[in-house]
Amino acid sequence: MRAHQQDRIHVRHNRRDRFFRSTIAMVIVAVLGLSAAPAAMAAPTAQSVTTPFTTAPTPTFAGSISVGSTLTAAPGAWSPTPDTFAYQWNRNGMAIIAATAKTYALTAADVGKKITVTVTARKSGYTSTARTSTGRTAVAGTFSTAPTPTFSGAISIGSTLTAATGTWAPTPDAFTYQWNQNGVAITGATARTFTLTPAQLGKKITVTVTASKSGYTSASRTSTGRTAVAGAFTTAPTPTISGKTIVGSTLSAAVGTWVPTPDALTYQWNRDGQAIPGATARTYLLAPEDNGKKITVSVTATKVGYTTTKTISAERIPAPGPFTAAPTPTISGTVAVGSTVTAVPGTWTPTPTEFAYQWTRNGAPVSGATASTYQVSAADAGNLLSVSVTASAPGYASTTRVSLAQSVPTQRFTTTSRPTISGAPTAGSVLTASTGTWSPTPDYFTYQWRRDALAIPGATGSTYTLGAADVGRDITVTVAAIKTGYTRTPLNSASVTVAPGTFTTAPTPSVSGSAQVGGTLVGVAGTWSPQPDELSYQWTRNGTPIDGATSASYLLVEADRGAQVRLTVTGTKAGYTTLTRTSAAKTILGVFTTTPTLSITGTLEPGATVTAATGTWSPAPDSFTYQWQRNGTAITGATSKTYTISTTDAGADLTVTVTAVKAGYVSVTKTSAKAPVPAAPTVVISSDITADTTWAPTVSTVYVISAPISVTSGATLTVGGRAIVKFANGAQLTVAGSLVARGTTGQPIPFTSIHDDTVGGDTDGTGTAPGRDWYGLRVSSGGAITLDRVQLTYAQFALIASEAASVTVTSSSLDGGVTSAAARGAVTITDNTFTRGGIDVSRPDGAGYTSAVVISGNTISQGSLYAASLNTSASAVPIVVTSNNLTGSPVLFSLRITDAQLRPSNVTGNTTPLGRVFYSGTLVENWSIRAAGQDQLFGSFTVATDATLTIVAGATVEFGEDESLTVAGSLVSHGTADAPVTFTTGGSSDLPVIWSGIKAVPGGSVSLEHTRVNSSIVGDEAALFRVISSDAWDVVSRSARGAVTISDNALRRVVVERPEGATFAFPVTITGNTRTSGIDVTSQNTTAAPVVVTDNQITGFDSIITLRVSDVHLRPSTLTGNTVVGGKAGFFGYGGTLVENWTLPTSGPQLVFDTLTIAPNVTVTAPAGTVVKNLRDAQLTVGGSLVVQGTAASPVTFTSLYDDSVGRVFTRSFNIPPDQYPWKGIEVAAGGSVTGTNLVVKYATGGIPGLG
Repeated sequence: MRAHQQDRIHVRHNRRDRFFRSTIAMVIVAVLGLSAAPAAMAAPTAQSVTTPFTTAPTPTFAGSISVGSTLTAAPGAWSPTPDTFAYQWNRNGMAIIAATAKTYALTAADVGKKITVTVTARKSGYTSTARTSTGRTAVAGTFSTAPTPTFSGAISIGSTLTAATGTWAPTPDAFTYQWNQNGVAITGATARTFTLTPAQLGKKITVTVTASKSGYTSASRTSTGRTAVAGAFTTAPTPTISGKTIVGSTLSAAVGTWVPTPDALTYQWNRDGQAIPGATARTYLLAPEDNGKKITVSVTATKVGYTTTKTISAERIPAPGPFTAAPTPTISGTVAVGSTVTAVPGTWTPTPTEFAYQWTRNGAPVSGATASTYQVSAADAGNLLSVSVTASAPGYASTTRVSLAQSVPTQRFTTTSRPTISGAPTAGSVLTASTGTWSPTPDYFTYQWRRDALAIPGATGSTYTLGAADVGRDITVTVAAIKTGYTRTPLNSASVTVAPGTFTTAPTPSVSGSAQVGGTLVGVAGTWSPQPDELSYQWTRNGTPIDGATSASYLLVEADRGAQVRLTVTGTKAGYTTLTRTSAAKTILGVFTTTPTLSITGTLEPGATVTAATGTWSPAPDSFTYQWQRNGTAITGATSKTYTISTTDAGADLTVTVTAVKAGYVSVTKTSAKAPVPAAPTVVISSDITADTTWAPTVSTVYVISAPISVTSGATLTVGGRAIVKFANGAQLTVAGSLVARGTTGQPIPFTSIHDDTVGGDTDGTGTAPGRDWYGLRVSSGGAITLDRVQLTYAQFALIASEAASVTVTSSSLDGGVTSAAARGAVTITDNTFTRGGIDVSRPDGAGYTSAVVISGNTISQGSLYAASLNTSASAVPIVVTSNNLTGSPVLFSLRITDAQLRPSNVTGNTTPLGRVFYSGTLVENWSIRAAGQDQLFGSFTVATDATLTIVAGATVEFGEDESLTVAGSLVSHGTADAPVTFTTGGSSDLPVIWSGIKAVPGGSVSLEHTRVNSSIVGDEAALFRVISSDAWDVVSRSARGAVTISDNALRRVVVERPEGATFAFPVTITGNTRTSGIDVTSQNTTAAPVVVTDNQITGFDSIITLRVSDVHLRPSTLTGNTVVGGKAGFFGYGGTLVENWTLPTSGPQLVFDTLTIAPNVTVTAPAGTVVKNLRDAQLTVGGSLVVQGTAASPVTFTSLYDDSVGRVFTRSFNIPPDQYPWKGIEVAAGGSVTGTNLVVKYATGGIPGLG
């Protein structure tokens, strides 16, 4: 065993040695480039028996045979299947070192060499066998990614561009560059960067990049071209200006450092932005015309290949230059009043173009003295005279020089007058000084008042008010006359001696206060003039001074009772006479010495009479007055000594206030102690009333309904006597049977809250204030209710009835509203007072709802009244709503009446807070609406057949939103020019609404004169349709069965249609209307007179036919005087059958034909230049004659309405091609003719082609 193992080891070693030697030999051969001969294999030291493969195919390999590609060997199908394969790739038959994998990536060394692969198969027990593939020659590789290069950098002369190669695959060994201009290589431009020179200006610049790599074909790519533009100076400094900026100085421009250096620099000096001719040097001498102007210098740099660049300096504004010689002026002539002197300016350098002069007096300018000469006036006397001379010249600073001042001598007054004093010489009076007559007239006077010849400080006016210090003294005034140029001259008046003054106002003192013993009187002296130094007081009793009563107030004592007490006031003031004034007398009243406590006597229960016990007073009063109170509140009418207690007093406290009256004494009022009236007995009702029941107690009794209950069908609840009905929280009384509640005027039946303690006392014992805490009365279907003299309070709703057998509410007071819907019997609501809520009654249509509704004499303070009857039955009793007074309702229309058979005679005498009433329904009797009275707002409203609605002059009729007035009878609205009728909407200016206008239905008649309608007026088969001198929107009449007259109106639009038939053969007249946007008239009636449409002033719109008349008896003579105003295009259209001769107009509105027939024996003449446009599919049929008078220069044209090449433009912005809307052309009927020349027919689908 060991020997065999050693043999196997030996064999393995020998094989390894042979393989090593063979491999070394192959490497040496490959390195030396020798051909390798198969090496002789050394015989192994040990042999083993092996079996050859039965199938050993030649291998193949796949893959591109170019450098960079990978080849993959395919050994083929061996048999049996080898355990392993070994691979060896060969180049020209020589093994490639380390290429022993199944795949092989071709390298640059393989280019041009034949590549094979040797596959050796091995399998245990089989002979290892090698097979070599057929050879394939390797070629050079190509770059798989070769992007277009780009370059960056500004494409302007002087800039440097840099090429970017992009990312190539595989990575090249090297790149080379070539820059090109217009596709031609630029010599020497082979670096990655390139700086543009002037030679490239305007040329398209590209860069070509060539990539090279060993074993690969070199590849070149060229970038997208970019055109080189002129370069820009990178530094272009703003020039600066140096030198003095005054006229006559020289300025210099400093250009700074430019980059790159310009080839040349030029200069231009500018004045206010405009080039100065010839100023193109670096320096500039400022001229006079530069003064105050903005001076700049422009520097322009030029360089080949660069954009010429101009920079402008900052502005410099030259100041005027100075005069070099400016002498002091002199005055020539005699300086005296009346003389003329002259200013001598002297010699100036440079010579001024103008001198200005100003003469001054004491240094102040003399107004108007601006000439070189000056006449000395009296005002100059005593003053210094000088002259200022100002020299000016263009570009030089105006300079002023002032002469030496010269003195002007003064004059004396030729006439003087001694002053006089007027006024009363008494203290407090005003003295006035009179100056007298002076010559010449002084400019003004000065005054000094003197007391005993001594000046009075501050008394320097022409008037002086004498004071206390002046009394008994001599007063004089010194007056000095002052006039410019004259010597000041003072004179003294004669003296006056001053007497004491008197008070000018000394009112009678007033006295206020309690004029009774023990009271205090207070005196007021009033306002004295002048104000006294002291006021003293003295009270007197019957004219005799009262000792010690010397102050402004006085406490009255018993001695004063019955006496006349007065106040005397004495005023004193220095220099004034003492004065005394006495007040009116006050008669002093006495007071009661004994005022007893009052009491109430009698039985305290409802129905009993109680008496006020006044007690004993001292002294005895002459009389007493009385006022009874319930819980502290006065009871209306209870002013007698006795009082009969009512049910309302039950549970309340009674008091009486008594006032004692006696002549000469102060009346005294006292109130008694409270006298409680026992509360009424209580009966609690908690279940339905199913049988006839009466609550009519003879003493006050409270019936408390503690829960919602009903008076069931067939049962009657009667309430009367002294019953008080109260309801617990949430309680309600529903009437399915009958409720009859009747009180009296003095004892109404209360229906109120259990918390209402003002009637029947504090029933629930809580003292809780009542709220709206019960749910009122309800009447269900078939129930009946009568409330007469009932007082209903504190309910959420007073009464709601639905399909009641009857509802009667009379002479009651309700704190809440009454609603009745669909009553099957009479509804009577009269003479009630509603303090909250109102009345809402509705009666539906149907035979079961024809009973009377009467709502009359009610007062509603915070609610509305709505009455609606939709019943059209002839048996329905007319509703009556009269003499109701609505006050304080916030609703705009608090009274609303809707009636399918409205009779205004049944709706009279009602008043509302805003004087407005709303009506809707159908008017079945004549009604005249006046200008004065209530405003009406109408809902949907119809004037029935045989009824006439008349609106008189000055009236305004308002309609609600979307509502209309339908006229089946007659509407007569005749206003005047000064008092028109107005139909409008009821919306406010903040919330305007639109109504639907007036509509006449078949048989209806409408006649409007001087009427304003801010909506439309429409008539369908109206018996009369007449609108004259009115103002409306659209007026439309269709199939009128009477005359249609629409004249002298201001309308938006007019439409009239008259069909065939004797029923409609009535005149149509539309004349004198203005402001219309269009008139459209169609008449198919062969027996009626032609329509008349004349003298209408049509506003129109640019894109519509503003006048359109189609008549089977078309007569142009009845269609005259119509005009279009306002700059609108104006298109007049005609259709039907022409029955009179017509010469077509060549000016004015554009003529448009609808389908039109010229009747036999009728001639239409078309003068030269006539243009007739035709509607789509229209046709002109000539049964008579069409005479065409066109010329070569002015043909007659018949064309489509949409042809804007001739006549007026119709389509405007629509841009509608006329061939899309053709007309049918001119057809000549039997007996008809078309004659003349130069007829052009365009866009017609048939008919004659025209005339040459």
